[in-house]
Amino acid sequence: MSYTDISRKIDMRVTVYFPTPLVVTRDDYLVDVYWTEETGSPSRYPYGNVSANTVSITLYSPRGLFDPNSTTSVYSNLIKRGLKLKLEIKSHSTDWLDLGDFYVQDWSYNSHSGTANIDAVDKIQDKLKDVDRIPKILLDVNLQDACSTLGILADNLTTIKVFSSDAPWSDTVNKLCEATRTFCIVDRQGNIVLKRPVLTTPHLINDSRLLVAIKNKSNLPTLSGNVVVEYGIPQIVRNVNVLQLYNESIMEGINTLGVYQASTKPVLNYVTGVIRNVPNAKIIFKGTSTFIELATDSPTEGVADISITADVIKYVMKQLGSIEENSNIYSNYFVQNITDAQHLLNMYKAFSELNAPVLEIETRGDPTILIGDTVLIESNKYNTSFEGVVIRNSYKYTGSLSCTTTVLHKEVVL
Repeated sequence: MSYTDISRKIDMRVTVYFPTPLVVTRDDYLVDVYWTEETGSPSRYPYGNVSANTVSITLYSPRGLFDPNSTTSVYSNLIKRGLKLKLEIKSHSTDWLDLGDFYVQDWSYNSHSGTANIDAVDKIQDKLKDVDRIPKILLDVNLQDACSTLGILADNLTTIKVFSSDAPWSDTVNKLCEATRTFCIVDRQGNIVLKRPVLTTPHLINDSRLLVAIKNKSNLPTLSGNVVVEYGIPQIVRNVNVLQLYNESIMEGINTLGVYQASTKPVLNYVTGVIRNVPNAKIIFKGTSTFIELATDSPTEGVADISITADVIKYVMKQLGSIEENSNIYSNYFVQNITDAQHLLNMYKAFSELNAPVLEIETRGDPTILIGDTVLIESNKYNTSFEGVVIRNSYKYTGSLSCTTTVLHKEVVL
């Protein structure tokens, strides 16, 4: 494993996908690269809120070659937000390793240093802006099919009795990751995937193999106090009034009335629509799990009352664990049975009760150790033995490679 060699030589190249791709290395324009792969940003949830991987690149820019505002550079009109970049890395005895694709968010030029600074993110960033809701309810759906509605690849790890959401993409995925104890990341092939931690033979990191220092701290918040998990038992309730309108003006002919939010949701299916006070008028309705689209077909004008009924899903919320003062309550309607609730409770209890649920270490950097992989950290120098799952790698490349790695204790993810 040449990335573990103390005497290793590390090369990087960045491909900028102008119409004619430009490859830069330390031999020409590349100054440094900082990039972070992570399961999510810090939160009250040990795995973190889903977030995009990021990269920051500095390029030497002779005579303003990479200045986006230059009138003479051949690249100035091609530099724009969303421009694709590819990162690759290799050691002295390995082939090039693809680190994935990133998309430019900001590109600036510093005339004093003669450098261009590029900030880019992976494809999750666009998903985090997605406010579309899941359009329908899925019953007894496996995780693979549920995730496909979110544009995520997953294995059939479990079956969800009811899957629907009236929340944005990021909120839905955060709940789903918590419920299934998985990570949502972009893999190096460019797929958004739901990944279960790899609890197999761990990668060894010790005083002679990669380890530089143990910081024994992390910016990941830790819990204190009692833990309670609130989970939902889904039930179908028939013929619920989900929309009631009074004194609506009705036009002659077929006319769109508007789109309305269901008062009780999620809606499994719509049953009846009734329009009153305008003789021979008809109500035309269709909708999703959260919204109803109405139109009218009437021989005359009038003022009508309209009601819509539907079969809906209601969650009977139950709590596992005893409520105490200052309890940490985790409520998740994707946790739909006591077995999964118990797994989640055990995870949070371990996170709150372990003396060191998270460890942060400095290493020489091994990009073959992926997010979700298990590592065993053994150090006589720091009197430490710690086994856990990698949840963040923050790399620095300046001709040599170094990394800050955050590791979550294995008892939290078991």
